[in-house]
Amino acid sequence: MKDRVRLAWTILAAAFIIFAVVLVGTPLGVMRWIDQATVPLNMVLQGQEGATQVERPRNDPRLLLAQHAPLELSVGTTVVSGTDAQSVLSVLSPQDDLLATIQVYPGSDLGINAASSPRFQSSDSGHRLEVTLRYGRLRL
Repeated sequence: MKDRVRLAWTILAAAFIIFAVVLVGTPLGVMRWIDQATVPLNMVLQGQEGATQVERPRNDPRLLLAQHAPLELSVGTTVVSGTDAQSVLSVLSPQDDLLATIQVYPGSDLGINAASSPRFQSSDSGHRLEVTLRYGRLRL
């Protein structure tokens, strides 16, 4: 008889602990997801002079961006401007607000590593743009 009572109290205590963990963990998990969720930034490359080479991720063929032809870019893209090419990379928020403009000068190699924005306005996170200049120069 004592074993059954002890088993019943053990089950009741375990159920209460599981209930408390779910009760506290669910709102905390949802709040963390709202704070950490992101969406990609919109990036548009506009050629100004000459032809700029664009290497997309996932082994897509290389593109040659002609003068004044806008092209949307994504994370993982590499922009290589020749000795006579110059272009402008515009970084836009998901609401199409201009966040940054990057002038890519001739003879430059620029890689886009990360570009994200918070999904929700209540998030404490900011916009994130990470680029790597392998050689050449640029102006932010």
